[in-house]
Amino acid sequence: MVDFNRSPYSFLSEQQQATLPDFNKAVRLMSPYEDSTNSTWLLETDSGRLVLKLCDLQWVEESTFWTGMRLLFDLHLPVQMQKFDLVYGFINQHSPLSIPALLAAGASCHEGMYPGYVMAEALAGKALTNDAVTDASVRDLARHLASLHAQQQSQWGSLASPDFTAELWPVRLRDSMLSLASKQNFVAKELLDAMTQQALLCRPAVFSPIMPDLRWDQFLMHEGQLAALVDLDAFVWGPVEMEFVLLEYLLTADQWRIFTEQYQQYCPLPVLDIVRAPYRMMLFLMNVLGEKDVQKWMHAPHYL
Repeated sequence: MVDFNRSPYSFLSEQQQATLPDFNKAVRLMSPYEDSTNSTWLLETDSGRLVLKLCDLQWVEESTFWTGMRLLFDLHLPVQMQKFDLVYGFINQHSPLSIPALLAAGASCHEGMYPGYVMAEALAGKALTNDAVTDASVRDLARHLASLHAQQQSQWGSLASPDFTAELWPVRLRDSMLSLASKQNFVAKELLDAMTQQALLCRPAVFSPIMPDLRWDQFLMHEGQLAALVDLDAFVWGPVEMEFVLLEYLLTADQWRIFTEQYQQYCPLPVLDIVRAPYRMMLFLMNVLGEKDVQKWMHAPHYL
């Protein structure tokens, strides 16, 4: 068990520590999600406040979500961390929200099982909670997503290395479902068979930057505005329809109306009829929002 009373640097190898600044105080920040694969620390340094995230290889391997990200998008977080300069730079270029400046990042050291890490500036604001969402923050989210969805290309995969062609999407989606379901007992065979068949009908022509783990708590509110995005770990090139399916769980009916009115000022809305059910199943199997009742999940309201 990890001893969080230790200094966060003590979990890193000497080589990993070599380029990191000295700090005066370290406070661990708690995650609202039990299956969080990072331990996050707020560091007080002589040059300001910094955030250090440590990503343990074992935690990732035990995470249903990150198993799904590896199966579907070939995104392995402890390795991806060494490419975070590309990820942070790309999102900063295309999002209207503030993105923390990246100071250092590195992949896991397998010898000695040292974690991957990312160090970035600590931005002003508080993590957004569901009950604190305002109409203004919904509009800000719509502008942010539309700005990213306007970036399109024909290949998909990790944001730094989108190596897959469009024709591979439906087969890899189906195979990822089957692999995740084989390790769980939440989905009846008849439903799974139907969803894997429908997965083969999901044939997006273009892909955009999306977050399959999109949640309000990944954003900061500051002075009444959705000010910053601070969790960029799961960005991939994927179908915008998958992110819209996730949005149906995050937004109320009134928030959805506000969101779509704002979003359509920049991008057209996608069509979800064919893809909603298989994408819902994939997100359920990835345990994106922690729901364990598949019938409740699959029959949640839909707005589009």
